[in-house]
Amino acid sequence: MLKKSIIFILLTSVFFSCKKSYDPENLLTTEQKENLLSTLIIQMDKLQSGANMNNRFGEEFKEGYEQRKKLFSLDQYYIDQDGFHYFMVIRRVPSLYEANKRAEAGRFRKDASGKITDFEEIFLTPILSDEEAHDKGVTLLQEFITSGNIERYKNDITYVEFPNLTWTYNKKKQAWVNEGLDSLLRKN
Repeated sequence: MLKKSIIFILLTSVFFSCKKSYDPENLLTTEQKENLLSTLIIQMDKLQSGANMNNRFGEEFKEGYEQRKKLFSLDQYYIDQDGFHYFMVIRRVPSLYEANKRAEAGRFRKDASGKITDFEEIFLTPILSDEEAHDKGVTLLQEFITSGNIERYKNDITYVEFPNLTWTYNKKKQAWVNEGLDSLLRKN
């Protein structure tokens, strides 16, 4: 019986140690985290009044994005051997219910001057509790980092809200788009 217990404990610890930690504290100082989060919010959040995709990084909009920053926290961060920076934020969203968090993840590269390039969002979870958003987000991010996609979860609405059958992320537009709806609008 003791032998079985020891084997069970060893197997359990091996299983849990396989889940990688992408804690931003391991790679970034507090100042670097704050700066990165500020930049990510401008990339991911709704445009400030008067902003467009070309001028959104302007000084006149920074105050508005900084105000929205309190809704976001950098939860996961990882840099792979090819220079991709993977991130996941937990975002508070308006909700009438107790569940009011969403995990959002993406990746990018940096140019020689440190500016973000090749930005893309990978997924958004549905609105969940804080713990569930974190846990499901980590699962999805690890799946994407190890396999290059989240196909196993893509049609599971308890894990993934975007992308789905109709909405995909368009890197050129840097936005979630509905290709079917866009094509209908272009025809009219």
